[in-house]
Amino acid sequence: MDDDPFGFCYRLQRDVAKVLDAAGLATLASQVRARLDRISTAGPKTESDESLERDPARRRLAEVLRPLYREQADLEAYLGLAQETVLTAADCHAVAVMLAARGAPGKALSWVERGIELNSTAPHSSFSGHELAALKPRLLKELGRDREALEVVWPGTPAPQQVLLRRPDAVGAQPRTHALA
Repeated sequence: MDDDPFGFCYRLQRDVAKVLDAAGLATLASQVRARLDRISTAGPKTESDESLERDPARRRLAEVLRPLYREQADLEAYLGLAQETVLTAADCHAVAVMLAARGAPGKALSWVERGIELNSTAPHSSFSGHELAALKPRLLKELGRDREALEVVWPGTPAPQQVLLRRPDAVGAQPRTHALA
């Protein structure tokens, strides 16, 4: 994958992560992590050393690790990698999905909200923003916050007791309004 001038291996890690078994995923992830650690310790440091994002080799290896950790559902390793790199809305979505799968919708919702905020401040929005927006009402519903979930899906929707029906009592008469209970 290092010597690929024609791009045949571009984003290959996404497909590889889907076809490997658990042992293969663990082996590949450990090998890539070892390479990343080797490059990180041997490579030139940036002045502030704030992230992997400034070094293309380190960034590429981090991009290989993300889908591997996602497929393994290795939340701790994914969060560690996200701390080393710049946190993105896609990272927040991945963490939220892993937390929701573990039965922690409250924590997942906080990551969704963090991701939506990151996506709104990013110079270019990503598809992850749409995925986060679709995940939020589902998590709210799981938490029993149906009204908020409805408000997220249909902003400005009145509460059921505020909906009024107009029913004419007789032909030509003024319609009366009735509140739903």
